Amino acid sequence: VAGDAHVGKKFETVRREVLSQKRASVELRKDIADMREKMRESLDKSREGEFDLKHGVGGIADIEFMVQCGVLSWACDTLALTDFTDNIRLLAGFAQNGKMPENDVVLLSDAYRTFRAEVHRLTLQERSAIVSDERYAKERANVKRLWREMFGSDSNG
Repeated sequence: VAGDAHVGKKFETVRREVLSQKRASVELRKDIADMREKMRESLDKSREGEFDLKHGVGGIADIEFMVQCGVLSWACDTLALTDFTDNIRLLAGFAQNGKMPENDVVLLSDAYRTFRAEVHRLTLQERSAIVSDERYAKERANVKRLWREMFGSDSNG
């Protein structure tokens, strides 16, 4: 937004270099899933009958972690995945570059937009980002299924 253009270009170069490093896929996925679980333990405000849109199982943070896992896994052979930083365009890049089926990208993108819109609506009403656990059940089920497919476990609920 502001600052020295030369420093910005250098930062972007370093960012691309870091994101495009080759990584051990199994270790990466395990580390990301472990980090996500630790985050959930401290931040998830879901309770019986309630769903935390941001940190609950199948919510916003799970989608964001899947996107970052995809970038860290696939940017080494598809540098175009470092072009953007927002989740929706990154997901679109996964489909465009054959890294994720188009249908899965649509499910994740739609869930992400839906959850974010609800968080914004609740925030404007000065309410927490907690909804009935029945709400968005289909979207959450899709996110949980795709999490299991990416990380190979049911540790995400």
